[in-house]
Amino acid sequence: MIRKYLTLILCALFMLTVPVSAEENTAGGAEQTEAQEEVLRIGVSMWKTTDPAGAVCKRILDDTARSLGVKIIYGEHGRNSLKAAQTAGLLCDAGCSAIVYCSVTDDDLETALAACEERGVGFVETYRTLSSSASPELWQKAAQSDIFAGNVVAGTPPVPSLQGQTEQTEPAPLFYAFLLAYAQTQGRQDKTPDTFPFIETAAAVSPGQFSDQDIAELAALNPSELAERAAAG
Repeated sequence: MIRKYLTLILCALFMLTVPVSAEENTAGGAEQTEAQEEVLRIGVSMWKTTDPAGAVCKRILDDTARSLGVKIIYGEHGRNSLKAAQTAGLLCDAGCSAIVYCSVTDDDLETALAACEERGVGFVETYRTLSSSASPELWQKAAQSDIFAGNVVAGTPPVPSLQGQTEQTEPAPLFYAFLLAYAQTQGRQDKTPDTFPFIETAAAVSPGQFSDQDIAELAALNPSELAERAAAG
């Protein structure tokens, strides 16, 4: 009995170590109005928002969300598989309609996908390629899942201006994954029981690159059209 209580306490303490923070991207000041409470929320589970690469990614996503009138809620996991899986449930509980998920391993990806399926929350996997050959069972689960919107990966070398950056932190996959998640919330989803949208970015994305009009045009595309734009660079 004592061991059981200790386990529950440790789990509760662990949950407190997973940072989940809301970023208000709508106008209207600090006070929460009824309209703001009803604004679309999209969650982003990523390694960190304060390191050099993460900060650039966050700036791009914040600008995109502001342009679309979306509220972002971030979950940081520090590339820890267990924490990554925990962020999915926390972002669902925070009222997100869809989640952009930067997985660490297949194990946390499967757990996170199950958490979103249970709650009916849209799901986009980014950075890591979900392969039918390397992970056939998980790939099949994603293909058959009604809430799995697609997989977005980097198909371009990292931006050279960010020292130490790798293809895991190039902002383009997060940017297009966010747009894919947004498309899903708007009812635009190209999916069959046998496959799901796969987007491979062909060029780097930088802060300020896209105007509000550009973002509005991208956000109006369906997933197959968005994949073509991402591949074209």
